[in-house]
Amino acid sequence: MVALNRVFFVGLMLSVSACSINDIKDEDSVFYAVPVGSTLVLNQQLNIRGDQVAVYLQNGELMQYDEVNFYLPNCKFEIYTMSEQPRTVQADIFEIIKVEDDIESSSLQKSTRLAALDNALTFAMLDRSYMFNYATLMYLNSEKQKDVYR
Repeated sequence: MVALNRVFFVGLMLSVSACSINDIKDEDSVFYAVPVGSTLVLNQQLNIRGDQVAVYLQNGELMQYDEVNFYLPNCKFEIYTMSEQPRTVQADIFEIIKVEDDIESSSLQKSTRLAALDNALTFAMLDRSYMFNYATLMYLNSEKQKDVYR
């Protein structure tokens, strides 16, 4: 009985330790988390079309929503308020006040059928997901430009 308790205790500790925060220090790592309090430097102004709240950056080019290939890495620069008039975000230094890592799954259409051997049920069949989008959200603050969001 004591051996069983030890095995349970070790298993519990391993499970809990797996939930610990992974503090990656290597800035070149894909798992690196940008620390709160860091700064983001915008070197040139960004123009946001009327009736839009964001502009995108992909492959070094500024793009609108309908021009972005969302299967490839991209960056979205966003403001709080929508207006019919185009707006300009001026070159500035922004403080990063909050950082979130996000995983979003995309669902298959209802008519999609998945094949499996021997009527096996897989996790993908249960949640109907086939693609995951990974995002790091950096919330920004500027004393000069209060409308900048992230």
